[in-house]
Amino acid sequence: QEQLQGLLDNYNQAAELIMKLEKSEHRQVLHLYYLDKSRLKWPDVAERMGFSEQRIYQLHNEAIEILEKINRKIKD
Repeated sequence: QEQLQGLLDNYNQAAELIMKLEKSEHRQVLHLYYLDKSRLKWPDVAERMGFSEQRIYQLHNEAIEILEKINRKIKD
């Protein structure tokens, strides 16, 4: 049960962090890939969002960079 609680805590922390992103596309790509219960692969995320895989990778990288900046600010 402790293990399950730890996983839920991590899930909730990730969801909270993702919600700090301003652009809905950034939030959506991270949610679909990392948090969605369907465990979508990149081509599925691209299809669901109506973008090319290349655009999905670009959105993902942008979102991760922004989250890293947010995380640095939190730690400072």
